[in-house]
Amino acid sequence: MMTAYINQKHQKMVDTVYRNFVSYYAGKYNVEKVCQPNGVISVIISQGEANVNRYDFYGDRFHNGNLASVAIYGAGLSRTLNAIQASKRCFGLPVARVDLDTSGMSPYVDVYFDDLSFVDNLL
Repeated sequence: MMTAYINQKHQKMVDTVYRNFVSYYAGKYNVEKVCQPNGVISVIISQGEANVNRYDFYGDRFHNGNLASVAIYGAGLSRTLNAIQASKRCFGLPVARVDLDTSGMSPYVDVYFDDLSFVDNLL
């Protein structure tokens, strides 16, 4: 398994997404952020014991850990896919490609960001 850690600048972007989810879902859902051993940062939205959505953020091992992609699992995938395809943005960030991947154990929306290395103030 390849390791691709997210650099500090782009970790702050993921932190902003996490804080926005916490504010938005306050009192309705639990929101947690988990840093995985392989460098992936997961933001998990759950209700009780059931996961509602999970967002797995991946760094780009070729560009010094810049945020490269996010895999979105859970409820409303078709709606999420359509919204990202229409706007070409995810969390306000420019999207290079977005697909629905159904080849694994769980389907997910696979979002690849445009090169974010030149952007100073994201989110």
